[in-house]
Amino acid sequence: MEVRKLVKFGETQFQAESRSARLIAHVQSAFDDSCVPGLDSFTKTYGLPDPDDEHVVAAAQIGGAGAIVTLNLKHFPIDLMPGNIDVQSPAVFALNTVEVNPSAAVIAIQKISARSGKRGTAMTHDEVLDELASRYFMHDAVRVIRDSWQ
Repeated sequence: MEVRKLVKFGETQFQAESRSARLIAHVQSAFDDSCVPGLDSFTKTYGLPDPDDEHVVAAAQIGGAGAIVTLNLKHFPIDLMPGNIDVQSPAVFALNTVEVNPSAAVIAIQKISARSGKRGTAMTHDEVLDELASRYFMHDAVRVIRDSWQ
């Protein structure tokens, strides 16, 4: 799926296969249960506006996910989702996550800030939060984090 998408966007077959393999290895190293076997039997069964998105819903259903997080909400109409799967924007997902445990969010921001220094100029906590708000539109999640920081 990923290889086909990358080729569609202009990469050679070799480049797409190499990049896809690196991505899969990286994701699997972070999430050992990230690969979901048996997707083929579920694809083409949801009637999504873009058939190339069928595997996302299949993986969510097989993997027992409670939500699909995407900016592309129109490709995942809630009325076509299996009953146990919600569809949320990253901003809504971030807000929901932060509201469950604001202190964990503060720790995460501190870690992001510390890690940013290893790549060059370190970002302050406020700069990280400003970036989340301005670049990713996570204004509400940022507000909750800032309120809990005080």
